[in-house]
Amino acid sequence: MKKRADGLYKITETIEVNGKKTRKYFYGKTIQEAKRKRDDFLRSRDSVLITFGDAVDLFETIEKPRISPSAWKTKKERLKAFNKLNSVKLDSVTPQMIALEINKLAIKNPKTGKPSAKRTLTRYLSAVSNVFEYAISERLTEYNPTKYVRIPSNAPQIERDALLPEEYRLILSHTEKDYLAPIIMILCGLRRGELTALTYGDINNGQMTINKSFDFKTGTIKLPKSKAGIRQIPVPDKLKPLLKGKPNEYVIGGAKMFTEANWLSLRKRLIKELGFEFTWHQLRHTYATILYDSGVDVLSAQKFMGHSDVKVTLGIYTSLSEKRQEKSIENLNKFLA
Repeated sequence: MKKRADGLYKITETIEVNGKKTRKYFYGKTIQEAKRKRDDFLRSRDSVLITFGDAVDLFETIEKPRISPSAWKTKKERLKAFNKLNSVKLDSVTPQMIALEINKLAIKNPKTGKPSAKRTLTRYLSAVSNVFEYAISERLTEYNPTKYVRIPSNAPQIERDALLPEEYRLILSHTEKDYLAPIIMILCGLRRGELTALTYGDINNGQMTINKSFDFKTGTIKLPKSKAGIRQIPVPDKLKPLLKGKPNEYVIGGAKMFTEANWLSLRKRLIKELGFEFTWHQLRHTYATILYDSGVDVLSAQKFMGHSDVKVTLGIYTSLSEKRQEKSIENLNKFLA
């Protein structure tokens, strides 16, 4: 590329207009300026044609390699909830269109079949926002409509956090190897990463020492998220007969550490056998409910759960208390009817 007599640089680009190829010229005082003008034109031209579905596909090429497979799978599932927008031109997607899909999710989550909590709806909206922010960075659009979408005020604060008593008691009635993981989560409240890294050497004198966690994103063992995560949890008598292994063996997995695939297949098998859906984190919430129902004070519960802030534990206890009060009033009204 040579400088013209007038001191400007020229770039030639062959484009198609109405089915015919033609040349378009871009000028700049520097080569970089001329290239920038060409790139801006091409992006602007493409943005007129690109759909929301196209933007999602482009976003995937950047985001998928950047995060863990499980994290991308979750984000992809959230974006699928907005498939009706895939054929809409990116610049034509409005806050109202997105809000309509959010409202549908608020009524019924396609994954659970139940109303979505505010936190869940926020995560769905965030996934769409990520796509638009990426498109803005690529100059495919200048507008992010998600900024003007509000989560329905009547959406529940939390989804069903704990198993019903008859559900967790059914799990506790089993002694087969497959049930050891959910039983430990229900009776000790471990996070999945904590249980993955737990060895029999961490269990002594009726106490379970939690001092490490497996990070599924990096595939490494690390310290818990906070100092509070390093803790000792009393092992209930009901669990003790099930804990049999060598000190260097993993409690879940034995000689080999449990993988993401192992966790996925185990949950799938258990759901099929038990006849009801659950998540691993839901079992941890079940532990919190058991602590509350057993009369364990909030500070002890904070310690056992590994919460860095007592407000988190207090929030769970307060929510459970309110639910119990609502149920009591409901039972009273039924009795007096």
